[in-house]
Amino acid sequence: MRGDRLKCVFCGAAVPAGLSVCPKCLQSGGADMEIVDVEENLQDIASIIGLTEDTDKNLQKAIGGIIGIAERLERGC
Repeated sequence: MRGDRLKCVFCGAAVPAGLSVCPKCLQSGGADMEIVDVEENLQDIASIIGLTEDTDKNLQKAIGGIIGIAERLERGC
């Protein structure tokens, strides 16, 4: 499931599937704040997707838009 939560390898905080470090640990490790902001946005998007996986077509279209935003953020566009 896309919304599955895993734990940060450093502090144990919840992170979305596919990520291994939470934003706070990224920041304390010296990561650029822009990267931390993108990481937080992706976590929020993953939460939304997890809540609305089995919904009607309108919400599925909205989710598609959110996924598009997430992909652009991930690429840095």
